[in-house]
Amino acid sequence: MDAQYQKLLDLAPYGPTDYQRWESAKQSLRDNPPSSTGQLIKAGTPQAWELDPIPVVLDSQEWESFAGALSQRMRLIDLLLQDVYGPQRWIAEGKMAPVDPEHLLYMLWATTQHYADFGHQIETLNAGPLSDADWQKATDSVKTMILRGIGAL
Repeated sequence: MDAQYQKLLDLAPYGPTDYQRWESAKQSLRDNPPSSTGQLIKAGTPQAWELDPIPVVLDSQEWESFAGALSQRMRLIDLLLQDVYGPQRWIAEGKMAPVDPEHLLYMLWATTQHYADFGHQIETLNAGPLSDADWQKATDSVKTMILRGIGAL
């Protein structure tokens, strides 16, 4: 077992009652799954989202890379949504087409969530896991479709 995980387990004051509660919560999730992954969980798909008591531990280099990318994307989405829900300067300045803010948010959410929740289907259609080049192609394609869709390209 990874030393980082062992440190977490050593700190955990869990006992049999906690384990039973955990198993009950997992069974409840399987019986009443979230709609985005429900069919995967019911079908027993190994890639389906699971409730896991052990967090994913990242080393500092992995975290910095992840945090930087996430922060950059969230700043852009935040600025975009502030503008389309607020003064709509980007629309007035011709930087983007008039769009319904709710549907823009739904589309951004659905598109990004698809890649998080449906890895199994993506791998099936792609005949295997996506390579780094495949992920870059997907990123570029989705970005281009979104930007063209809002008239920013």
